[in-house]
Amino acid sequence: MDGNNQIYPLAFGAATENDHTWSWFFEKLHHIIGARDDLVFISDPRYKVKAKEFLYGIAKAYTEIDFEERIHQIRATKKNVYDYLIDADPKKWARCYFPAMRYSIITTNIAESMNDLLKEAREFPILGMLETIRTKLQGWFHDRLQLAKQWMSMLTPYAERKLAKRDDKSCHFKVHPIDQWRFYLLDNHRNSTVDTT
Repeated sequence: MDGNNQIYPLAFGAATENDHTWSWFFEKLHHIIGARDDLVFISDPRYKVKAKEFLYGIAKAYTEIDFEERIHQIRATKKNVYDYLIDADPKKWARCYFPAMRYSIITTNIAESMNDLLKEAREFPILGMLETIRTKLQGWFHDRLQLAKQWMSMLTPYAERKLAKRDDKSCHFKVHPIDQWRFYLLDNHRNSTVDTT
């Protein structure tokens, strides 16, 4: 995703999905970006569950308390999914347990959106399909550049909206400084410590 929360393909190709092609993809990716201890890829879950209802809320939980509440809801209703998620090690996929900085993009909608966009193109011969993809991406990048030239802020419109929404919400917080970098927040729901370092 780009800074305006829009799909930003880095590369594309055509192959049969199997262990060999996935290995090839990750070898090429490793060649480009090198070894990164702080990089994690999330793939589709093995179980068909309502992602927004279950997985996203758990994976995006900021606190261990929120995480535990949500994951125990799954345990009560989908024990096999609960076991799978625990076996997958929450340190690898849950925000509150992740040992490094992480982005908040947790979705497979990008692949689904691209598949939907290219539904007709997949019926073309391979060169026609690739040309359709190239043309579509070229159009995206051109249109986005023209819009970006009109922005008056250093932030994207998406970031501006998110910041405004959080600003409105934060007006109701009571903030108590602990020191220069840490603060204790009371928000009438759940109190927490914020470390800005």
